[in-house]
This record gives sequence, structure tokens and C-alpha cells, in this order.
Amino acid sequence: DAHFGEFNILLHPAVQEGDSLNCLEHYLMEYARIYTETRTQLWTQLDALAAHLQNSLPSQMIGRFVVFHEELYKLPSDIAEGEYAN
Repeated sequence: DAHFGEFNILLHPAVQEGDSLNCLEHYLMEYARIYTETRTQLWTQLDALAAHLQNSLPSQMIGRFVVFHEELYKLPSDIAEGEYAN
């Protein structure tokens, strides 16, 4: 939405365009923090799983799946390679 100059991006408490952008910034920072914490926890848990199973293959598969999607969603949705993210 922001790419097209629209400001209706799940900012329910905001009324005005300027408020929407401030709200968006707040949410982006908060969700980036949560994502970073969760990602760190995931890698810790995958290491624990590999140790428990005495086999790293399941953890490697899960990790590769996550990294694949991280890379995929970095791409713009208006190019063929990023189309999957739509």
C-alpha cells in the first residue's frame, strides 16, 4: 500500500496521513524487534533439536526453509522472482 501512496495499511488508531506514518514507523520498529528475537530463539531451538536428535538434518531443513522465505520476501513483488510473495 505504501508503495502506491496509500495509507490504509492496518493503522486503525490513526486518522490522518501524518499520524499513519508515525504509527507505521512504530509498528515496523516493534515488529522488527519481535522478528529478531523470535529468529534468534528459532536458531537456538534448532541447535537444541539437533543435539537432542543427534542428527542435524531436520534442523538444517527447517533453517533452509526459513532462509529461503526470508530471501524470497526481500524481492519486490512486481518482478517475476518476487511474484511468489504476493
